[in-house]
Amino acid sequence: PAAFRKLGQFIEELGGIFRTAGDLGTTTDDLKAMAKGTQYVHTDTSRLAGSVARTTLRSMEAALEVLGESGVRGQRVLVQGCGDMGEAVARQLAGAGAKVLLSDLVIERAAGLAEDIGGEVIGSAYWSTTQADVFAPCAVGGVIDDEIARKLDVRVVCGAANNVLAEDEAGDTLMERGVMLVPDVLSSSGAVIDGIGRSVMGLTDRSHLLDEIRDTTFVILKMAQEENIAPHRVAMDVADARLAKAREAK
Repeated sequence: PAAFRKLGQFIEELGGIFRTAGDLGTTTDDLKAMAKGTQYVHTDTSRLAGSVARTTLRSMEAALEVLGESGVRGQRVLVQGCGDMGEAVARQLAGAGAKVLLSDLVIERAAGLAEDIGGEVIGSAYWSTTQADVFAPCAVGGVIDDEIARKLDVRVVCGAANNVLAEDEAGDTLMERGVMLVPDVLSSSGAVIDGIGRSVMGLTDRSHLLDEIRDTTFVILKMAQEENIAPHRVAMDVADARLAKAREAK
């Protein structure tokens, strides 16, 4: 707790140019301890998980639209990781009519969620070889290296985890195999959008901002197709260009 309070004090000294929230491994108590030192921390992780799930779903819809599909209904979606983010993603997918497959290192957690939403449990050792329409990584980052990229039996990769590629080359391999990778800076952006929409923009309803990620994702994926460049590289090029433009404006 003392370490998180100290971190909060340091963040407070930055005067609002940096804001933060929970992530893999942090607890509600950690965030509450940080909040004793700063106003620039978001402690409502359940709400932010729901926002990430919403942008993940919207990005997934955009990817499927690029492939000529009309949404996630009836699609087999394998959700890897059933923590806060994975559970929120799975529930939204089930609500949208997807056939949800669940994989987690804690099989009891996956089984409980599967029973609740009508999903199917996949052993944690088999997620990389299980056939599905969409793979949704929602746990740790770096889960797709080049070896995994060469054997994933899916059409789309789109999840709530950050930094899903262990190396950029794995994204190139996915493209070469015809697997569409939605850059996680798009699909997992819900927490940032929701947090900034509330604290900086002062919006009571941020749903329209979350839903706009569908259009952004569609544009990035179409650009990737037209330029024959992997989507994660296109997304970073667009982000770099925006940052450069913003710096010039100053």
